[in-house]
Amino acid sequence: MKKEIIKGSLCLLVFHYLATIAVLIMNLVFHITIHAENILELVVLDFSVSAAVVIIMVGNYYELIMEDLKKIKEKWKNSFIKEFLKKVIIAFLLMYAVKYVSAIVVQVLSMLLGLESTTVENQRLIEELLASAPAMMIISSCLFAPVTEELLFRGALGKVIKNKWVFIAVSGLTFGLMHVTGSMLLIFEIIAIGLIISLTLNRKDLSKESKMILSVTLITVILILCGGIYYFQYGNLIAKILSLDLTEVVGSIVYILMGCFLAYVYRQEENILIPIGVHAFNNILSMILLLFTI
Repeated sequence: MKKEIIKGSLCLLVFHYLATIAVLIMNLVFHITIHAENILELVVLDFSVSAAVVIIMVGNYYELIMEDLKKIKEKWKNSFIKEFLKKVIIAFLLMYAVKYVSAIVVQVLSMLLGLESTTVENQRLIEELLASAPAMMIISSCLFAPVTEELLFRGALGKVIKNKWVFIAVSGLTFGLMHVTGSMLLIFEIIAIGLIISLTLNRKDLSKESKMILSVTLITVILILCGGIYYFQYGNLIAKILSLDLTEVVGSIVYILMGCFLAYVYRQEENILIPIGVHAFNNILSMILLLFTI
């Protein structure tokens, strides 16, 4: 368990900070500056960093990938490719329904809160990136992103959070919030709380009352520690929360529910290749639609 926690934490740090480290090294060591207004430079940087993250992730979870590939071959034997694709397509259609419902929820909340949609602006940026270097963007979005995100948010978390419903909740929250916040402290906080709840619930030597008391105590300690860090980092935490971009917060609902669904699929199938396939299929269709609009 300790080994998996350390390995997962390192992968999370690599996933989040490798691009920043790469930019610093290029600037300080090689005196190369990445210009935010240069779309091609951004695409090349993203592709290079994503490729490095994939290598690190696959290296760390190579055994998991090989074990799950073996399961698929043994379960479906000669027709394993056909059955795998069938499983992926069915799960994708179900996920599409989840995304559709969550999109309606986001629209309703946006109307109630008087928020303006940022879809047009975001799509314009993606279209510019795709137009500048289509091959790299397609590979990065349809191959690198599904592999790294599923190995991290489903594979790595699934190794340390054994309780099914706690895992699904934590996986969905971290997957969704990672798309809208740069606060790694918040992500680690959610994972730590989920890990505590999962470990406590799985203990058979404690009564229900003892489990509740232990969970509440440990979670309170984490909240106090993180709250102190937040205070020194932001000052007035309430003011910081109130200053958050509500459009992004509400928009994260789609990602959160998508992450919960992929975690559910992973836990049901006990095979990381299924959510990777669903995620890749979703991104491939999104890229095809974008290619017809630019």
